Amino acid sequence: MTTAADQTPTPRPAVMGPYRPDWLEKPTVEDMSRYYPDHAARHDISGRAMMACDVRADGRLDRCEIRDETPAGEGFGQAALRIAPKFRMIPPDDPNARPAKVVVPLVFKASAHRATSLQPETERELRILANLGVRLAVGGGLLLVFVLMVAGRYRLTAQRWSREP
Repeated sequence: MTTAADQTPTPRPAVMGPYRPDWLEKPTVEDMSRYYPDHAARHDISGRAMMACDVRADGRLDRCEIRDETPAGEGFGQAALRIAPKFRMIPPDDPNARPAKVVVPLVFKASAHRATSLQPETERELRILANLGVRLAVGGGLLLVFVLMVAGRYRLTAQRWSREP
């Protein structure tokens, strides 16, 4: 059995005066880094994207499209679309109102990306170096065993020669 109290919408944070859209949730630096375009990250390229979206009654962004992307062809527009679910606005007072429109400018800074994550090439290089280190350690260990075996045989041979008349 539902009561009228169960059906009331979630209260939105108090704002002074008439409704002014504001963010309840925004992507973190880690989110921005996670969706940073690979090519741009490898070549230390910063960029921007301008995204236009509808704001649903729950404050989530919907039907986003890219209006502008700089530099063109680096994937910042696609990255912005992938980040869109991380945004949430203060919902409007009337949940039945037409979806509001919002334009979201996003700035992707290469230096911020490098500070929060390893680039895929760097991770690959670290795996290669770790693998190489293991191989060198095993190879060095085998070489040491070989040298000890040769030294032992040399010692035994030297002892035999010293005993023979």
